[in-house]
Order: sequence, then structure tokens, then C-alpha cells
Amino acid sequence: MDLPHRNPFARIIIKGEVKDATSREPFSVAELKKLYSASLAYGQLRLILPILGETGCRLSEVLGLMKQDVIHTEDLLVINIRENDCRGLKTENSKRSLHVVSDSATKALQKLLEAQSDSPYLFRRYASCGYLNSATASATFFKHLKQSFDGKTTHSLRHGFRDRLRDCDVPLEAIDQAGGWSSVGGVGTNYGKGYSLPKLAEYLRRIAI
Repeated sequence: MDLPHRNPFARIIIKGEVKDATSREPFSVAELKKLYSASLAYGQLRLILPILGETGCRLSEVLGLMKQDVIHTEDLLVINIRENDCRGLKTENSKRSLHVVSDSATKALQKLLEAQSDSPYLFRRYASCGYLNSATASATFFKHLKQSFDGKTTHSLRHGFRDRLRDCDVPLEAIDQAGGWSSVGGVGTNYGKGYSLPKLAEYLRRIAI
């Protein structure tokens, strides 16, 4: 029986030949401050940007938030990322709760909650029962960020969130839990309930803007 001939060079990847599809240039802290300040002074949709940058959430996770997913009291602000009528979640790990400790993200959420609307969704123009127009929102942000921040994207905020936590010596398990990433730390990382909300909040305060 003849063995198939294989090209010994077929699996060799030449540096620069294939661009990493997940490679994202993160925002600097100075750029984040500029972005958040401008977003808070603009319209409803851009209020999502400080929330994305300070929680590490995916665009669809925040765009599909319902008002009931936000717990807001005098001294507490928590968002619950969970499946609802307008969107599912990417993975089981995506379901999570987070204390919002950033001033910028807190102001953005307060503005959204104070908006007069009968819709149960925070972003009523983009989310409704059974429908989430994330493509239009993504295109709007792509155009804005490309012009103002050298081609960075909303996903750059998520990548930067992870980098900032890592630079502040936050444990990998806590980073994965905060961002809803699947943990690669071995079987043991899947046991237990994970970090408590107050402990996660303590870590998030290290990078809060």
C-alpha cells in the first residue's frame, strides 16, 4: 500500500504571512480616558464604550442588557450578564455578575437608567424582544474608532481589559471569571463557585478609570 506523500513544508508558517485574527492593539490609559470622556458627553450608543472598557464584556453582552439586569442602589452597582429574549451567551462561562466600580462606567449606566423609555432594554434602539442589532452598532463603532483611535475596535477594549488586569497581578482565574473567558488552568479551576463579587470588585478597582 502506497503511503500518501506529504509536503514537509506544509505546516511551516512564515512570519508575517498569516495575520493573527485575534490580535488587537489595546487602548492606552490616556486613550481610554479620552474615549470615556467623549462618550459620556455624546449620545446614548457611545455610553456603551466605558462599560465595555471597564467590565471586559463583549459588545452583544452589554448591548442586550435589560434594565432588570442592572442592580443599582445608593452604594451598589452590579450588572448580571445572562441569556435573555434578544440574545444568548457565547459560552457557559459568559454567564456572570460584576460589580461596576469604575466612575466612567457608573456614570454611563446611570445615564442609561435615567433615560425615559418604556423599553425593558437599556439600548432600546438596538435591542428588543427576539432581536439584537449588534451589526449596526458594531459598524458605527468601527467607523468612529477607526477615525479617532487609529483603527482600534470595540474588541480592543476587551483585550486591553485583560492586559490591564494582568499587569496589576490579578490571578488568571479571576481575570477569566470577570471577562467570561473559558479557563485553561486545568480541571481544578472548574470546581467551586469562583471568586466572590466583593473579591472581584477588589481586583477591578486596581484598573478602574
